[in-house]
Amino acid sequence: VNAQGKFVVKKLADGGTVLAKVNTDSRPPFARANAYITGPAATNYTITADVSGTRVRDRMPDIGLVNSRYTLILDGKPDADKGGRQLRLVSWEARPRVYLAADFDWQPDTWYTLKLTAEPAGDRVVVRGKAWKRGDPEPAAWTITFDDPAGTPHG
Repeated sequence: VNAQGKFVVKKLADGGTVLAKVNTDSRPPFARANAYITGPAATNYTITADVSGTRVRDRMPDIGLVNSRYTLILDGKPDADKGGRQLRLVSWEARPRVYLAADFDWQPDTWYTLKLTAEPAGDRVVVRGKAWKRGDPEPAAWTITFDDPAGTPHG
């Protein structure tokens, strides 16, 4: 849902097929494109995707997954203090109330696996995210965990 004009199906040199973001329009609805796989009532699920970013004019994109209005992002901007990139978990709101980050210096033209889960637990939601280089074993531990007392259990 909401992918038309923002993403295209693209064939890679290795024969693989991917959903690629269109980068010909800098207007915010296109530059910060989101596409949705489920309806807004989906709940208690895990989403996993393989992602890769390309350096353009010495800049990297932000790439991420959305689950129940939480977004797990491979941040393309280097951290000002450490110089490396980060994996971030943010809430999907005009005024973010969730903002957690972990060092994860991902590189251009390299595939990574992202995994994000949001588990309702009574009045709260336990959100967990992780990232690793595609082909490597999945880490047992979650990179980022957040117990949200005012969580969004669906979306």
